[in-house]
Amino acid sequence: MSNSKKAGAALLILIGAAMVIHAFSPAGTPEEFRLREITPEEHAEADEFIETLSGYARKGAAAEFARHCEDPRARKTASSWYAMRKFSSSESRLNRISSYEAEPERCRLHLENQRGEIGTAICRRGNDGDWKFLSFTFVTPEENQ
Repeated sequence: MSNSKKAGAALLILIGAAMVIHAFSPAGTPEEFRLREITPEEHAEADEFIETLSGYARKGAAAEFARHCEDPRARKTASSWYAMRKFSSSESRLNRISSYEAEPERCRLHLENQRGEIGTAICRRGNDGDWKFLSFTFVTPEENQ
């Protein structure tokens, strides 16, 4: 069999597989994977919120930081506090926000600091409309590669 016939047969198999996958996949993107639109007001509020938390982390004001957390006594909150202190030792800025339509709504605030570290803060809106902090992680430029 020549190379062109092999390539043609492989292409037909791939097209057939794609058609089968498409036929059995659910219609549309599930709610938990659909990004929702972030308004400019919401972006400004999130920027102010994360800047406030970063300021508390830089100053070492754990009690002030804890007031903005959903569960201040959770182990994840404590590890996030230490990660935020380390990340916020240099100036950072909010790059973008992603939030999915699925409930409960959670926003991912994507940050970058002057050292090139990339951080992600998970937050949500409380029942009273105030932002609540859930967790924070970051990676260094070496880990990112």
